[in-house]
Amino acid sequence: MLSVNHDGVWLGIPLQFTAAHPTVCLPDLNSGEQQRFAASRSKLDSAFHQILQGDPTC
Repeated sequence: MLSVNHDGVWLGIPLQFTAAHPTVCLPDLNSGEQQRFAASRSKLDSAFHQILQGDPTC
């Protein structure tokens, strides 16, 4: 697990190392987790586009 403390919250990503080369090993998600992940991804994508366009409401 590669992780970092960000404002008191540990965020990380599971990695598998083979011959010193990391590979991301994300766990399987159930349908509810997949739906929440898709919704979060959409919200983040929208926010980044607003930031890139200089939207002051972000």
